Amino acid sequence: MRQVSVRISLSFFWIGILRITTPIVHADGKHFPEKAYKASPAIPLQRAILVFKDNTETLVIESALDGQGQQFGWIIPLPAKPTKFEQASSGLLETLSLNLQPNIIHDLSELVKASLVFAVLVTLLYLGAIYLKGHVSSAVIVILVILFFAGLFVSSSQLAKNVVGTPQLEISGVAVSDAQIVGNYELLILEATESNALDQWLGNNRFKGLSGEDKKIVDDYIADKWCFVAAKLTRGSEGFTRPHPLAMTFPTEQAIYPIRLTGTIGSNLYLELFVIADQQAYAKGLNPELVDTYKYSSQLKVIESLIDEDTVASGFSGGTYQVRIGHPDANQYLWSGCTISKLFAELKSEDMKDDFIFSFKRTRPYQKRYFSQQGEFHSALIFSFHVWWLSLVISSIIIAKRKNQVSSRLPVGQIFLLSLLLTASTYGIMRLSVSGFKVQSESGSTWLWDHKYNYMATQRLGCLAKEFDSFTGFSEEQAEDQIDHFFQCAGQKNIFTGNRMKLGDAPGEISIRKENESLILSCYSREGIPIGLRLSDESTQDLFKSLKEPDEVFQEIWRNDGEVDDDALDWISHRGHGLVEMWSILSRLYQTQPKDKFDSIFCNLQKHLNQLPSQLSEDRLKRMVEFEMGMLGCLCHIVPPTNLEDIGAVEVFLKKAQAWYTNADGNSKI
Repeated sequence: MRQVSVRISLSFFWIGILRITTPIVHADGKHFPEKAYKASPAIPLQRAILVFKDNTETLVIESALDGQGQQFGWIIPLPAKPTKFEQASSGLLETLSLNLQPNIIHDLSELVKASLVFAVLVTLLYLGAIYLKGHVSSAVIVILVILFFAGLFVSSSQLAKNVVGTPQLEISGVAVSDAQIVGNYELLILEATESNALDQWLGNNRFKGLSGEDKKIVDDYIADKWCFVAAKLTRGSEGFTRPHPLAMTFPTEQAIYPIRLTGTIGSNLYLELFVIADQQAYAKGLNPELVDTYKYSSQLKVIESLIDEDTVASGFSGGTYQVRIGHPDANQYLWSGCTISKLFAELKSEDMKDDFIFSFKRTRPYQKRYFSQQGEFHSALIFSFHVWWLSLVISSIIIAKRKNQVSSRLPVGQIFLLSLLLTASTYGIMRLSVSGFKVQSESGSTWLWDHKYNYMATQRLGCLAKEFDSFTGFSEEQAEDQIDHFFQCAGQKNIFTGNRMKLGDAPGEISIRKENESLILSCYSREGIPIGLRLSDESTQDLFKSLKEPDEVFQEIWRNDGEVDDDALDWISHRGHGLVEMWSILSRLYQTQPKDKFDSIFCNLQKHLNQLPSQLSEDRLKRMVEFEMGMLGCLCHIVPPTNLEDIGAVEVFLKKAQAWYTNADGNSKI
């Protein structure tokens, strides 16, 4: 009878083991854990690409500006006169920044659950071993099976792993050459004999003058026969902007990133630098975050299409970490076999006393690991559960050795207390030794739409093109203006970055260009691959026919009584980043401006806004409010605020919407 009970216990054990070692599946399909990305600190950001090959350096610099005024100017010291200036796209920089991410341990919730279940099973088996005190063979079998599957479980679930037209006044001691206009920049190359002469030239040409500390640094550069690039930017708006990057190519025997003049500003700087060379790059003061060798592939990724046969995109793929870069500009800076070293630093003034000079050594693939605050908590729990069951396994071995003397000589309560103390100590040590940091994250559903993004991009573009009648009669500039205004009113967010949707060639953005008298609308994937839609093709018209009509979608959201169906609205907003229905609704509201939809949208929005102060952390409610504000913005052609916590901005937006409705209808019901 005892042998039968042992067999039954082992049968239940096998069932339990199979349950926790099998991937956990929910009723709504596969579990997609929340994905985290490193969040940049709240200090000025500078991103750059440094390409070094054959004693030639190309430096692509992008700086964020936050301040008043529409004209900015600065001086860039270089070891040699540039041979070429170019307007660079921010798309490649954004692609590199988004994809070359460290290994962030964040969402381990499924592993926490499995570890807890495993610890409970081991505890039950431990008690069973005590019950089988006289049967050494049975206890040993249980322990061996536990150890075998514990090793299998642990090994299979590693903890994851600057003004055009400014007069150029001549100053003795400063030679001015190679005046160029590149994009929004006016560029001049300056060669000075002393810092005072350069300071006088800058002042006469409406640049900020040099401080005493600046002059010391400039004199050092002049002694080393460096030149200076005077860059003046004119921008269209004030506040925070990120102008297009500027690319400069110049000869040099060693790769260098000038930073000394930046250090005299007195503020901290977050630098994100991508060094592309034949080997891995090193520089004192810069930390590696991801290093890998990249090879060109003509078959980087298959792009699913709804209007043509599936096409194969080309680009570059990392050898070790398989990060793919498919942005069209990548061919300008990358080559097959090159190494990309992503380096970063949070720099204080004292950290910028010297320029960064790079050395190169044999490439060793590397990916820095971080724990988010949530990942830190989850990891501590998992390790604690492991300590718990391991301590019980060890005590089970002791039980097996003592045979029949267990019940009288081995106090079970003391063993449990000791195991509990060890578990609590492990948890405390883990929380103290692992420092979690703030990250940006995407929910599982958003991550799921990310995977489907390439396929759905054509549909999203189709919705936009269909409602705008394929931009018939529009020039490229007119089409850009129309799309840009639509994005502002819709308040849509970039699925990959979380920023307001805009025109561009970065991941998640949309661009439009003219080719052979045809307009091509393109959406960019996470890897920077453009997914295009030629608006004059017959296949595009076939796509239009296959898309669900906005009127059908409206019927799903608005009930027969004219009120909004919260469940349908919640579903679309929750799944909405890549969902065609959302784009269909917003583009139809923008184009037709149906006044009969105003009351229901406005009242529903006010209802949900009243719930926000107490539920601001509720992501689903926030997404619904953002979608409703986008619908109202498209209907009234008014730009909604981006920050829901700015109550004043929200109230101004609602008042503008009410004024539009009163003027348009003449009889406001709100």
